[in-house]
Amino acid sequence: MAKTPKSRKPSAIITGAGSGIGLATAELLIEKGWAVAFLDVNEASLAEARKRHGKAKGMRFVPLDVTDETAVERAIAETAEAFGGIDGVVIARRLLVLFLRRVSRHAHHR
Repeated sequence: MAKTPKSRKPSAIITGAGSGIGLATAELLIEKGWAVAFLDVNEASLAEARKRHGKAKGMRFVPLDVTDETAVERAIAETAEAFGGIDGVVIARRLLVLFLRRVSRHAHHR
């Protein structure tokens, strides 16, 4: 992983971030000072996560079905742009080669 410039927080994308392991991971990264993109297909869970963490600086909440290739590409590109890059990825739901391939395209976008 490349070093994060001091001018920005390290950032991560987390799928399944609306609940369970994904949410717990997001909360741990937030405690450590990371910017986090919460991605989840369950919009109700995502809304609850936004209620808990939406006021924290550097958070994004993106409804996403990881089986939708176009939506995955857009979510990753927009997150990389918003955060100035992506330093980490946590896939807490549906491990997809497609998702990892898309993230790798944007991992060093700075």
